[in-house]
Amino acid sequence: MNADTPPATDRTSRVITALSNEYCRAVIACCRGRTDPTVSFETLVHDVGRRSTLDPSTVDVHLHHHALPKLADAGLIEYDRTDGTVRYNEQHECESLLETVQTSLATSPD
Repeated sequence: MNADTPPATDRTSRVITALSNEYCRAVIACCRGRTDPTVSFETLVHDVGRRSTLDPSTVDVHLHHHALPKLADAGLIEYDRTDGTVRYNEQHECESLLETVQTSLATSPD
């Protein structure tokens, strides 16, 4: 960061941190473009498990304890633990950052 670049806001930092996580990106990918922005936890576990390269047996635990709280803290979702639902809060900032992250990951060497 140079002297002319303003520091990132806390919210932007939280969004970037959340989008750096594979599970968080998979949750957003599962929620984007749905006609109903509310998704059941079970549906997310199944969809994220299919999209993720990580161990499918740990998806539910990781979503519940890490990814969903991180996304909620960033303001990208509302996670109702009681009802077992997740509601995506579509935001232009997130969409732009997600596209940048996905492009970067797709073009970077392994």
